[in-house]
Amino acid sequence: MTMTSFRTHWPRAFFLGAAVTFAACANGTPGGQGGSSSGGASSAPASSGGAKSGGTTASSGGANSGSAPASMGGSTANGGSTASNGGATSAGGATSAGGATRAGGATSAGGATSAGGATSSGGTTTMGGSTAAGGSIGGTTSSGGTSNTGGTTRTGGSTATGGSSGGATSTGGRTGGATATGGSSGGTTSTGGASSTGGSVTVVGLPAKSAVLASMQSANTWFMTKHPDQSGSFTVNGTSRLTTLWTRATYFEGLMALYNVETDATKKASYKTYAVNWGTSHNWALYSTPNTNADNQACGQVYIELYNIDKQANYITAIKAGIDAMVSSPPTGTNGWWWIDAIHMSMPSFAKLGVLYPTGGYYDAMWTMYNQARSTQGGGLWNATDGLWFRDLHYTPSGGTKTPMTAAIHNNLTNGTPDKSTDAYYTAPNGKGLYWSRGNGWVTAALVRVLDILPTTDSHRATYVADFQAQMKALIALQRTDGAWNESLMDPTHCASIGLDGDDGPETSGTDFFVYGLAWGIRKGVLDSATYSAPMQNGWGWLSGTALQSSGLLGYTQSTGDRPCTEDPSAAGRLSNTRLANFDDYGVGGFLLAGSEVYQLAN
Repeated sequence: MTMTSFRTHWPRAFFLGAAVTFAACANGTPGGQGGSSSGGASSAPASSGGAKSGGTTASSGGANSGSAPASMGGSTANGGSTASNGGATSAGGATSAGGATRAGGATSAGGATSAGGATSSGGTTTMGGSTAAGGSIGGTTSSGGTSNTGGTTRTGGSTATGGSSGGATSTGGRTGGATATGGSSGGTTSTGGASSTGGSVTVVGLPAKSAVLASMQSANTWFMTKHPDQSGSFTVNGTSRLTTLWTRATYFEGLMALYNVETDATKKASYKTYAVNWGTSHNWALYSTPNTNADNQACGQVYIELYNIDKQANYITAIKAGIDAMVSSPPTGTNGWWWIDAIHMSMPSFAKLGVLYPTGGYYDAMWTMYNQARSTQGGGLWNATDGLWFRDLHYTPSGGTKTPMTAAIHNNLTNGTPDKSTDAYYTAPNGKGLYWSRGNGWVTAALVRVLDILPTTDSHRATYVADFQAQMKALIALQRTDGAWNESLMDPTHCASIGLDGDDGPETSGTDFFVYGLAWGIRKGVLDSATYSAPMQNGWGWLSGTALQSSGLLGYTQSTGDRPCTEDPSAAGRLSNTRLANFDDYGVGGFLLAGSEVYQLAN
């Protein structure tokens, strides 16, 4: 099977468990590198990194889901409205802005108990207030006094490392906010245990929140000004594609992340209008058929997020039908997630539907699909030894001869298909594993978006967490001194070695998603702030200070493809600060995702 395509996949509430363990889908044959497609009505959808071959006909996406229920467990709140199943209910008083103990003395699961008084927004304990399960809430607790905001960290209690039970550490101290351990301390929980952004971790040395937000607004304003109409289709390299393409869907993921942190009411409303008009113009259909193809499902993640705001059942009819088909009969082999980009395009929709329909089998089917990619496809796309993901079976050492990449192989390798015609697996030119930056970024983004809402009781959560932590550990060792990451993670001269000078160097899209993962991991207590804050800060510093231009244009973004060094050799400037990728959307989406998490860590 051959197809033309362009591929570069990569690029909320979460309920942190008492031991802080973690957990983490799509039929069809995506196309290859970002050249033109065959045109015409819908044909086979594109693969990782590539444009869909033709593919301009949208599918309505299957049977109506009926009246989709609202998220179980109550509304999400910033800082602690009452939680239903999975969080404590106040016993007669209002919750504090970030504390989770109740005026009137009720105990919140994971928060502090006040003996007749309420806690304040920073997690201070009142009269006789006992500390939260596992440690203090925000600092050292004085009897009848306030907790220390920036004081000592409690191991096993309020530290971000190993499980934040009532407060969170930052570099150089901590704020007094609370991150819940199994309860509602700092935010409401839904059935199954997803919590909102209640407690806070502050990382010293980041720009002010206003500066982080300004960087996000700049990139987004540039994009919205360039693309004022998101209905219909757009043309790249002479080929027209619907705006529900995975590249554009990734932008809308980032837009929704910006929406969630935006402080300007007018701007916030404009983002929602922009996104709703996009979905409405396509009748909330997936990109194309089959609706079990991961690339086609990418837009569905955003549809579900908009449904959670507006509760319009038609928003999620198509994406639910597509995922339901996979729940009923999970695809296998090359009908499954045979390329790691697919994990990002499909997996978060399973988790989001699982929150809405806890008994729908979404979490189990999600694990089946993830584990196929992780452990079975090509002998397993996850390399636990290196802590990184192979993009597809062309690079997995599950059989065949180890063969370093050369110019001839690179130029002749079929792009964007699972077909493997030679008995070989390809490494980077230097003989090390060939690990594509943005490909690994897609998995990072998928795990963040899943773990943020996956119940702590999920039986596979610990594996998702362990994979995420191992990947982050590997990535910080491969970070460039300027804060970015190269396209080829283990070979900084990969492109030059195969005659493609100009593609080596810092790259935006992979860096976007790695910063997104690092910042989220620190904020949620999954990653130790003492170890990961500096790499996160350096990454954001490069993105906002070097990749982002004063005009709002985001430079240094690799064009679509399925491996390092896929830029057009005739392109002037290559990975420069002003040269745009062939598709200008997914890089901005990743930047907004990263910024949304950095914003929540900033002072």
